[in-house]
Amino acid sequence: IKNLKKVEELLKTRQQNRVLRKNLTELSRKIKDKIEKEFIGEAIRCFGTRPSSARATILLSWIAGMHHLHRFVYKNKKKLQSFNKVLPINTSKNLIKKINKIEDFSEVGEDIFILKLKEAQIIDKNMHKQLKTQLDLRNTCGHPNSISISDSKVEAFIEDIIQNILLHFKVN
Repeated sequence: IKNLKKVEELLKTRQQNRVLRKNLTELSRKIKDKIEKEFIGEAIRCFGTRPSSARATILLSWIAGMHHLHRFVYKNKKKLQSFNKVLPINTSKNLIKKINKIEDFSEVGEDIFILKLKEAQIIDKNMHKQLKTQLDLRNTCGHPNSISISDSKVEAFIEDIIQNILLHFKVN
């Protein structure tokens, strides 16, 4: 009876996992950019392993989201001008002062990037708060520690990245 319960729990978990992966895969089909689609696809595959590779899922999803936001700002001339206007304000002397090419975003830390998006009024305070929360979880997952990340938290994270970044911010 003890082994039967373990098998039943395992089957239930696998069935739930298939449903979650199916939902995320359907949502990811709406992503247009090839690179972002590949990162999210890999994240979903990591999420589908058992036990799930929660940390990898979160890291890959975050990378896709940041890539998208970089493209969103860079490809919109007015947003890039607004971003460049606030970039040098109250930041390290070593920080890049202007984004001239998309690769320049790699010189800006993610926390500063998110702050500058808010200061340039590219995102509102609620999106800033959401991105900061996601960045905190991404940072937790990117470094060795004893924190356990639940599947529900991972699913919510990747779903938020897809819906609130990849599908929300339209890149021309």
